[in-house]
Amino acid sequence: MFKKQAIVACAGLAFALMACSGASAAHHARHSAEYEKVSQLIRMMDKDKNGVVTKDEFMQFASAEFDRVDADKSGGLSHREFSRSVYAHGRHYAEHENVAEIILLMDKDKNGVVSKDEYMSFMSAEFDRIDADKTGTLTREELSNSIFVHPQQKRVGGTGK
Repeated sequence: MFKKQAIVACAGLAFALMACSGASAAHHARHSAEYEKVSQLIRMMDKDKNGVVTKDEFMQFASAEFDRVDADKSGGLSHREFSRSVYAHGRHYAEHENVAEIILLMDKDKNGVVSKDEYMSFMSAEFDRIDADKTGTLTREELSNSIFVHPQQKRVGGTGK
């Protein structure tokens, strides 16, 4: 009887270890995807290649990104246009839902289109929110806290307040 209990206990322990290793692999994959997303953003934003992103670099990138995805050059981003943005690209979750939520945060006049002024205001507030040490630059760690890396972290008006 003791031998049977020991076998059952060992089998249970083996299943628990396999479950933990599966969870660990999933965590590692999520962390790897996040790391790559942040690395991509830094490569695109960090013009002087010093490893941090200044507010000026961040805002220049945001302005250029707005202009790039405003396909019809209307001066406003529709849901369809915003979903082509680097901020929405490569998501494994319900992209439609998260893009819509980000647009709701940006669209202050609630007309369903994000104007460049609304977009730039949101981006400025988002920079200020994630600049945790208030140095005027974003480190890799700070940029990883952006709504564009973690859209589930909804912030009213992008300020986190």
